Amino acid sequence: MLAFYGSHEDLEGAPTEGTVILEFPSIEAAKAWYNGSPYREVREHRLKRATSRVALVEGVSSQPAQVRHWVEFVGAV
Repeated sequence: MLAFYGSHEDLEGAPTEGTVILEFPSIEAAKAWYNGSPYREVREHRLKRATSRVALVEGVSSQPAQVRHWVEFVGAV
C-alpha cells in the first residue's frame, strides 16, 4: 500500500474524498487481485455506496529496467 486516504488536495477535476494506491509486481498480479474472490466481495459493497474510479497504472522504479505497477482507487468522485 503506497497511499490510503491520506491528506490530499484536488488541483484539477472533480473533488475527491480520498485516494488509495496499491503496488503490485505485475499487471497480471494486479488484475488477479482485483478479480479475486476476496476483493470481489468488498468491491460489490463499495459499488453500492460510492461512485469511484479505478485505474491500473504502469509506473517506473528508481531501479534500472524495473517497472512498477499500481492500482489507484479514487473515491467519491
